[in-house]
Amino acid sequence: MANSLRTGKRQPIELNFLTNVGVFLFFLSMALMIGRFSLASPLKGDDLHLVRTYSSAEMAEVWRNTWDPDKIETPGFRPLTIYFYHAQAILFGSSVISNRVFLLGLYALLLTVVGIASRNLLQTSYTVILLGGMLSIFHTTNISHYAWITDGIYLISGLLIVGALYCSVKFIHTGNAKWLLVSLLQVVQALLIREDSLIVYPLLILFIITAFFQSQKQPKELLTRIPHLVLFACTLVVIFLGWFYYRSAVVPQATPLGINFKGFVWSLLQTVQILGDSTRLVVWQTNILLLGSAWLICLGFMATASLLLLDRKTLTHSAVWIAAMTFAAFPGLTLARNNLLLLSTIFFGFYVATTLVAISKKSATGYICAVVIAFFALSASAYGSSLIQREQTTSNLDYICNSAEWVFGKFAHATIPGARRATTLNQLSQHNIHSMNDLNIEFPQLVEQAKHNDRYGPSSDGALFIPQFRFIISPDWRPWSCVGRQGWLFR
Repeated sequence: MANSLRTGKRQPIELNFLTNVGVFLFFLSMALMIGRFSLASPLKGDDLHLVRTYSSAEMAEVWRNTWDPDKIETPGFRPLTIYFYHAQAILFGSSVISNRVFLLGLYALLLTVVGIASRNLLQTSYTVILLGGMLSIFHTTNISHYAWITDGIYLISGLLIVGALYCSVKFIHTGNAKWLLVSLLQVVQALLIREDSLIVYPLLILFIITAFFQSQKQPKELLTRIPHLVLFACTLVVIFLGWFYYRSAVVPQATPLGINFKGFVWSLLQTVQILGDSTRLVVWQTNILLLGSAWLICLGFMATASLLLLDRKTLTHSAVWIAAMTFAAFPGLTLARNNLLLLSTIFFGFYVATTLVAISKKSATGYICAVVIAFFALSASAYGSSLIQREQTTSNLDYICNSAEWVFGKFAHATIPGARRATTLNQLSQHNIHSMNDLNIEFPQLVEQAKHNDRYGPSSDGALFIPQFRFIISPDWRPWSCVGRQGWLFR
């Protein structure tokens, strides 16, 4: 083995496997470290009725109707989403800690697979993989994918999309058509989980073209791949047309594909802003905004350094990650929400890591600058993520307002397991809320009391507080916070 390492020959599969296991364990430890703040957070919103066991009739119905049997969620054709929630409920029940540890494990697995795919595509170093993955885990946009249990479904669709990309690259390297078949199967599964998995199409084009240009094989050998790729492309078109036709037939009310450039630009901006922007804030926080501004300055420095200092190979790799980030933000053309940006933020993390590692190799000054920027990015985003997660408690006034909607309001018909509903009712009764009328009377008073007592953010005594952050944001941000839905910020 030592000889093979010295001579540059292919390493044994055992070494690759053990290395990948090590990468997974590293990401898992990082995920648990940053995700520990919300492990015991209560079930909220969609969690109440989606993560449960489903009857055979309900599981059959999702193949010929909208994916949510309660008809509450945004209409769409996502049958495998319900199968995932069903399996999750069987395995972990209502244990919030078990569910979230599982999701953090999926997150670590996703980053490991992205790392494997990037090594096959660009021979990415493990330093870039580890740093890029950490930037994704700590990014405030990705909190929902483990803190909000129902959002864990994005991790599954992400795994399938990245798996499809990896298999397409393997085909370019090996010429074995089985890789294209596996890629197609993963594309189909991804589309049956979420409609925004359509980003796999432009990403496949990007990865296949990049693999062609990065390949060390002779042009004549690469040309033999063309017929299979043509058949692959035709099959992808047929899959899309079949999926789109069937989706339109069984869920005619499904959200149509859109071209909202404003939402797309917003999605890109949220991707590159590791702390988010003022849209995230309910309480004005100068320190968060200053940290965000400092990060944008760091990005400007990296972009300038890339153009002036870095070699063509590094610029090519950076361009691939920027293109991948852009394609992965395409859901913003239809619906702009920050929890749709999982893969986009991962690819952005790899871009930042690629650039910083390259800068660090230029000189001692470059090394210091790269280390300082990397440390700042990780510490600032981890700081923001921990603050947002700490607010996910039953003392959060947004939680009180949102929970009342699910047991008394417009979502009261939701199929919520009995014990879960009873727990929610008990939590509300502690604040004299037994109906929506009670909520309308009590809630403004609770907000004013918290404001009068300067309770912004959680405290050790468990008193009700005004959250400093919105959990999920979109350009039309006001509805995503009860206490901030008038559009103004506290303080």
